[in-house]
Amino acid sequence: MKTKLIYITFLLVLTFYSCKKDADPEPTDYPFVLLSEVNDITSDGATFNANITNLGNQKILDYGFVWDDSISKPTINSKIESLGNNPSLEKFSYRVNNDLEKGKHFNVRAYIKTDKVIVYSNIRSFISKGCLPPVINKFYPDSGSAGRIITIIGNNFSSKSSSIKIYFGAIHANVIKCNSDTILVQCPNTLQTIITNIILEVASQQSLSQSKFKLIYPWTQLQNFPGGASDYSSSFTIGSKGYVCLGTGSFNNLSPKTLWEYDKITDNWNPRIEFPGHQRYNAIGFSMLGKGYVGLGYDNSYLLYKDLYEYDPAVDLWIKKADFPGNLSYFKPISFVINNKLFLYSSQIGCELWMYDPLKDQWSLQPSLEINGKWFYISYAYNGFGYLLEDELSSNTTNTQLWEFNPLEYTVKKVATLAFQYIYWTGDCFVLHDFAYLPHNYGSYFQYNLVMKSCLNLSAPTSDFYSNFIFQFDDKIVVNKSKSNLVYEFCPK
Repeated sequence: MKTKLIYITFLLVLTFYSCKKDADPEPTDYPFVLLSEVNDITSDGATFNANITNLGNQKILDYGFVWDDSISKPTINSKIESLGNNPSLEKFSYRVNNDLEKGKHFNVRAYIKTDKVIVYSNIRSFISKGCLPPVINKFYPDSGSAGRIITIIGNNFSSKSSSIKIYFGAIHANVIKCNSDTILVQCPNTLQTIITNIILEVASQQSLSQSKFKLIYPWTQLQNFPGGASDYSSSFTIGSKGYVCLGTGSFNNLSPKTLWEYDKITDNWNPRIEFPGHQRYNAIGFSMLGKGYVGLGYDNSYLLYKDLYEYDPAVDLWIKKADFPGNLSYFKPISFVINNKLFLYSSQIGCELWMYDPLKDQWSLQPSLEINGKWFYISYAYNGFGYLLEDELSSNTTNTQLWEFNPLEYTVKKVATLAFQYIYWTGDCFVLHDFAYLPHNYGSYFQYNLVMKSCLNLSAPTSDFYSNFIFQFDDKIVVNKSKSNLVYEFCPK
């Protein structure tokens, strides 16, 4: 049964308790806890004391104390100390020697959490005289780039993330999770690799790590793209090789049809056989089952193409495949590959969802996603699901909505609201090591932790950066800056 929050204020409870102290407590559905006093208030902490007078008849999951200096009625979302799940009908105490800033007014109460309710005691107030300073004993790993989760072990931390400040040198970092002796923190963004101490602040007291941390800048410039400055190109990745063709060059002239192959191991480029179709830009590019695919798009006369070609790198050969039978617009449709099937969706015309099966060489119209009125320009696949990022034209807000597509049930649902405004012309997204990297401004990516659902603003290699093509390898990304021949490697560690 879903846990309900019940806030119980015990008025005149001290009088009631003193009159009934020799009587057996009458059974109730819920437990009964009384906060008796806060004593031994010194410069290194304070002691909380409480008494359980009735255990009730519900399963007890947790009990302890909560305290706060910002609200009058602390809850389990405040600073908290859990004492386990096996209380008895007797007094219990806890000495708090962390996260009590000197001179601040605190409210405290005891709590018992059952499988059905949360019961709180009466409230006591006190003015803190201070607490012990935080101590960093160790952290691991000892290096990482933006977004990586670092574990810090020590003493006298806090159970509330907003009470903790962590800096890698002078760079502030986001706390993901914490308790009194362990902190999970996200490596912050950096514009260069630095080696520095970790600084921890709790209750206006600081601690400096004895060992240093290496904060890694993940971008490295590679060999220039020999195909020249281009935009709106089409690319795909097969094994350790990346392939790119088409697009527009200088003065919006269509790029040559040369297929360029990039070797990530040697950082070398080689020309391969030309794309056999017409020159075009904004064509889709993807790979499945060791083959690459390029198709659709349009040319400078705004002639829309529906053809699709398959590239076999083993024999350096293109093969014509089945034409796309659906509706198209001049906005590039979003697409993602799930279980060796391509799903293609255009939110501008018809809102049709199509699937391409490379083994059958067949396009098939799928059930409607029922998200009409939403515009999507960016998508990615992760763990068997497709994700669509709603752009600012349809959301009309500074937040961006993330939708999840289930290919087994053909359902779509909103799964997150991301605190940035997506601008559709800033490039493509990519997924690496359980992170999605979403372009949201020139020179910046929005890094979204797909496991912990946390976010971080990540700098691109240049201030005016947006991508032309991307090669997505297992351990790194190779990306070309639009309208230039500059190529960068993104390798988070």
